Amino acid sequence: MLEMDIIGAWDIRAVNLDQEEADRNVYEFDLTLWSLLRTLAKERPQDAATQFSLGTSTIHNLSLATSSQLKALASGVLISFKLKTSEQNIITRLTGDYDPIVFINHSIDEFDAAYWLLFNRVASKDSEMAKEVFGVSQELAELVSKATDSQLRHMSGTTVTHFSLRFAPSIIEEILDDSRENVTHPVLKKLQQSLQGRGRWR
Repeated sequence: MLEMDIIGAWDIRAVNLDQEEADRNVYEFDLTLWSLLRTLAKERPQDAATQFSLGTSTIHNLSLATSSQLKALASGVLISFKLKTSEQNIITRLTGDYDPIVFINHSIDEFDAAYWLLFNRVASKDSEMAKEVFGVSQELAELVSKATDSQLRHMSGTTVTHFSLRFAPSIIEEILDDSRENVTHPVLKKLQQSLQGRGRWR
């Protein structure tokens, strides 16, 4: 019951964001990350295993995952992956000088830029909520909430964004298990573990 209460509370907060499309954007970005991981699992399984600390069986199953299974893994409430790039490096970038016309002078990684702009959108509404959605510190959430689009684009062009899972890898196997008729329980565990603490699950 406590598990349901925790997730229910965050579902309510997510729904209460001023614009409903923010939830869709979180979901679609999370789904994109899962799709990228599936592609990596297919093309470079060893790299995927090393990068995300996943076992051979999990990588194999991810490489075979269907679109519907990826949708079950994705969340519109919390990003399934935590930021692996040093927060201190990012904070240093955000508190330093930046080039407001960086998109003219430098190439921008659009995927990284999309992450930071989405983070900013959620954080500008509620930095406490953004801290949980993206699994970062309150300090970073507040800095991102105040950053301009150009500032975030500058950072995405100068800092590589890396991610890792926010929950136990075994839950992936549970959600991908074809014999399971209902994935509600593992999905709730996934969300609960993501809320409980960064860097705990390996």
